[in-house]
Amino acid sequence: RQVDERIKGMDRHSIETSRELWDEIREIQGGLRQLGSLFVVDSSGHVPLTTRVYPNPRDDFSDRDYYFEQKKQDRGLYLGQTYIGKISNIPIFNFSIRRSSKDGSFDGVIGSSAFVEYFESFYSTAGPSDDNFSVLLLRSDGHILARHPRVGVGANLPDSIVTKLTAQPAVLTYEKSPFDGRERLYSVIKVGSFPAFIAYSIDTYSISKHWWNEVAIAGLLTGAVSSLMLWLGLLALRHAKIEHEFADQLRRSTAE
Repeated sequence: RQVDERIKGMDRHSIETSRELWDEIREIQGGLRQLGSLFVVDSSGHVPLTTRVYPNPRDDFSDRDYYFEQKKQDRGLYLGQTYIGKISNIPIFNFSIRRSSKDGSFDGVIGSSAFVEYFESFYSTAGPSDDNFSVLLLRSDGHILARHPRVGVGANLPDSIVTKLTAQPAVLTYEKSPFDGRERLYSVIKVGSFPAFIAYSIDTYSISKHWWNEVAIAGLLTGAVSSLMLWLGLLALRHAKIEHEFADQLRRSTAE
């Protein structure tokens, strides 16, 4: 939105050739490690400005979903698909807004790209490794934006699983993962107002493994305590027997 305000009324040539503008937009981007770039795409699908490089590349971006979706209609803040960046050559996904001319017609897109790898790295720290956990960031249509462990760019969850996971967020549900074939227990939460969800899961073997470990520990403790009680009981019986025999000897000695 800041970029939109800054370039309002500027033509393509001015946006493309101003190093001062490029520096300003770079400053807006700041040092956010998850953010790959801020960029402007014109109505023909070409890029007059991207904070990735200066001067701008000559690539055609009209094949990107954020471009043709915003061209069809104003999608507001649109959350795009993952793909390999034409400039970065690494997996990214985008947020975009439509840029409109004075008469309201389509005049291009302003967007920001996010590094998929940043989210994968962050998610890898979300749980203990022996839980064999997974974390999934996906759009409401099932398109996967990021996952730990990693899956291929452009992967999708089957509609049947998406429907079940997103129907009642925060409700635990079991589903078989299409990626590792494991039966998993999922917990899902919606990401703010975005059409996106975070799903955290652990496989059922890990759940039962922890349960059996707890049972085994409890069993060992119970067995140890039971053995100690048995030993103490036998010891008490032995002492009682000795005392009884001594009392009998004492009575006989007294009688004599």
